Amino acid sequence: MRTNRAGSLLVAGIVVAGTLVPGSAGAAAPLWKTPPATPLPPGATNTVLQDVSVIAPNDVWAVGTWWNDDQVGPFTVHWDGTAWKSVPAPELSQPTYLTGVDTLAPDNVWAVGSGDDDAPGAPVPTTGVLLHFDGTAWSSAPAPAAAAGVETDLDDIDMRTPDDGWAVGHTEKSGASDPLILHWHAGTWTQSAAPALPGVELTSVVAAAADDVWAVGSGAVLHFDGATWTRVDVPIIGTVVMNSVAAVSGEVWIGGATCVTTLVCAPMVLHRTATGWKSETSAGGGSVVTEVVASKAGVWTFGYHRTVTGQESGHVERWTGQGFQADNSVVVPGGPVDRAHPQGEIASATPLAGASNDPAGSMVWAVGWQAGPPRSPNVIYWS
Repeated sequence: MRTNRAGSLLVAGIVVAGTLVPGSAGAAAPLWKTPPATPLPPGATNTVLQDVSVIAPNDVWAVGTWWNDDQVGPFTVHWDGTAWKSVPAPELSQPTYLTGVDTLAPDNVWAVGSGDDDAPGAPVPTTGVLLHFDGTAWSSAPAPAAAAGVETDLDDIDMRTPDDGWAVGHTEKSGASDPLILHWHAGTWTQSAAPALPGVELTSVVAAAADDVWAVGSGAVLHFDGATWTRVDVPIIGTVVMNSVAAVSGEVWIGGATCVTTLVCAPMVLHRTATGWKSETSAGGGSVVTEVVASKAGVWTFGYHRTVTGQESGHVERWTGQGFQADNSVVVPGGPVDRAHPQGEIASATPLAGASNDPAGSMVWAVGWQAGPPRSPNVIYWS
C-alpha cells in the first residue's frame, strides 16, 4: 500500500531532472519517469488518484475518484507496461471514492473506499466499500454489517496472502469516531476487535507476518500479535498525524506530521529497529509525509511542502542508511489548502497521495493529482 531523472522534462506539470543516487557519488541514478496519461471517466470534471499497487513492471493498479457537479464515482486504472486502461468498477448503491488498493496476482486485486456522505443522493449512513478484481472484472465484496445508524469508512488495505489480509478505517456515529479493523480469512471479511480508542481513525495498515501487523491513524499506533490488537507507545510529542506505515526486513517505518495549526506542520518519521523506536530527522523542505515505501531497493517518504499561504508542492526523500536526503528532482504542482471534494483522509490535499513498490524492489510508483482546477491524475515512477 501501499515512487527519474535525465535531461529536464516538463510532462503534465512534473519536472524530471538529473540527479544521483544518495550515497553513490558520481553514479547515474535510475530515472524518475512519467507514463502516458491515464484515461478519464466520461463526464468527469475532476479526477484524482489516491493509491497505487505494483506487482510487476507490466502490472500496476491505481485507484481514486472522479466527480462532477452531480455525481461521484470510483476510479480504477491498470498499467500493462505500455499504457493505462480504465477498468470500470461495479455499480454501487452509494456515491463512492476509493483510497486503497493492493495486488496479490493479476487475478487477485483488492480495493477499499467509502461512501461520500456529501455527494448528491448519498444514503445515511454511508458504508465502507470492498472491491475485488478476479482478472476479468471488479465486483463488490460483502463487508461486515455495522450497527444501525453507524457510518463505516475504509482507508487502506494490505493483503499478505490470498487467505490473510487486513483493511482499516473508522466508524462514526453522532460525530464520534472509533477505529475499524477488518480481517480477510477463509474467504470472508470479519471485524477484528480493536482497542477502545475514541477519536482514532486508522489510515494505513501493513502485515509483515501473520503475527506482526501494524496499523496507524490519528495519533495512534496499533500492533497485532496473531491474537490481539494493542496500542503501542512511540516517541511522539504534541499533535501528531500518522498517515502511513511500512515494514521491511524486520524494521517498521511510520510517516506523518506534527502540526501546530493546519497550516504549520513539520514532517514526522518514526523508525523501529531491533533496539526500539526512534524519530528520524527529515532532510528539510517538506511539511507532511503522506506515504512511506519500504522495499528491497530502499526507503522513500512522499508528501508535500506547504507555504504559509496554503500552496502545496510534492516532496520526496530517500533514506541513505544514516538519514534522509531530499530528492529535489521531482517537482509537482500544488493546490489550495482546502480539501478537494471528495477525498480520503490519507491524501488530504496533497499532489502525491499514494506510493508502492513491486515485490522485487525494482520499481517504485507514486500517484496523486495536479491541483487544477480541474484536478487530474498525476503519476511518476522510478525504475
